[in-house]
Amino acid sequence: MFRFSNWVSGTKFNGVTEREQRYAHHMARAAWYGARIILEQVSPESRPIFDFILELHRACSGNWDAIVGQVGMERDQLQQFLTYAATFLSNVGNHYGSGDQNLGFLSDTTQSSYYPGDPVSEEEITMVSRILEQNSILPENTRIRRANNSADDSEVLVASVQRDDDASRIRTFPTPGLKGVIRLIRGDHSSALGNICNELTQAAKFAANDTQFDFLRKYAESFQTGSLNTYRESQRIWDRDEAPRVDFSSIHPLAYCSSIIFPGVNLPNYNDIRQEDGFKNVIISNRMATESRALQYPFIDPSEAETFIKHKFPAYHWLVVLHELLGHGTGQMMVETEEGKHNFDIDNPPISPLTGKPMPALTATVWGSIRMILAHASSASETLKTSLTC
Repeated sequence: MFRFSNWVSGTKFNGVTEREQRYAHHMARAAWYGARIILEQVSPESRPIFDFILELHRACSGNWDAIVGQVGMERDQLQQFLTYAATFLSNVGNHYGSGDQNLGFLSDTTQSSYYPGDPVSEEEITMVSRILEQNSILPENTRIRRANNSADDSEVLVASVQRDDDASRIRTFPTPGLKGVIRLIRGDHSSALGNICNELTQAAKFAANDTQFDFLRKYAESFQTGSLNTYRESQRIWDRDEAPRVDFSSIHPLAYCSSIIFPGVNLPNYNDIRQEDGFKNVIISNRMATESRALQYPFIDPSEAETFIKHKFPAYHWLVVLHELLGHGTGQMMVETEEGKHNFDIDNPPISPLTGKPMPALTATVWGSIRMILAHASSASETLKTSLTC
């Protein structure tokens, strides 16, 4: 049986200033608008299921027992529905996902909203990804679909508020052998992103400092235009906001909308920005505290339950701290950023502890190609992670 907990206590929220409350309010609303995009990415049916659950809750004013008498539902059937609804809402969709662990191309046994319309083959996905990489177009906010009027043409849909409704504004790239073209079309998820930008603009009015304001301005601009370079710049600015920046920050987000709520994160989520500008380690304290209050320990012997309960949270806390600080925060990605230029001493490269030989470097082109292919290969269950925290 599921146990529901308040995500943020009134004590925590009332403990900040009115300006901070307004900032958090608008950021939380932006996150929930982003959840609509996540639902559409998980599966075609996720968003209608989400709306159905909310409408049922609204219809009974949160009194689920009233439904039993109204529709002739048995009580155990209601419990089964509530169990399903809780699982669905906690996962933001009807397909279970955990980070990036499920990768794969489309097949007869998988579906993906990353490739709307007619099926797209692995070869087409790889070809489109390479052409995007050759033209310095980042893939993280794109989807691929086959054009309606030609088996040789593909369309790359870019998530943005701005729409390329005028054909003259659509960028095109020839495919190998000049058999077809790839059209880059902005305006995917336009409505939801418009709502997100409105909330970010409102939140910016209550920013704590100029750096925070500049971050939100760039953040909203990236969603308006679909430019991931602008998005990356917003992350560099966010990293320079040193007010909350210590080795580790413990926060209580008002909203965290994602198919998986990590107990901790290391941000920004770009290795090169982490190396060049730095990063922040964050613990999602209210998420961890809620999980620590779980009532069921099916694999713990009753004789050890008291000891387990006493030490579970401290052990979990330090596991997350060390994972973020050392697992994500140490090491270096060795890259040949351009021909003949490396971000490490090429004459004295580090020695691999596994092979005993000098570590090889990825060229910028190879690393870009790997990222492109992986971004579009994660078709079965990878979701946009939307986490806008206060």
